[in-house]
Amino acid sequence: MRRRVPRPSGKSASEVLAPAVAVRVAERKRGKRLTTAGIEPWAGFIRRGLHLEIAREQEWFAANLSTFLP
Repeated sequence: MRRRVPRPSGKSASEVLAPAVAVRVAERKRGKRLTTAGIEPWAGFIRRGLHLEIAREQEWFAANLSTFLP
């Protein structure tokens, strides 16, 4: 049986990546809210310092977004 290959969406890289940035920002805000409420696993992320790594990764993504665009 042949494997089906997905077809291109017809969207540009910027059309795909721009919403990704918005989702990442919203998810970071949600994580802060859950952490403040003491809800796991988010509260544990703070205890282990993972929030700093997540923040650095998000900053890198935003700073380098243009390198993914044509």
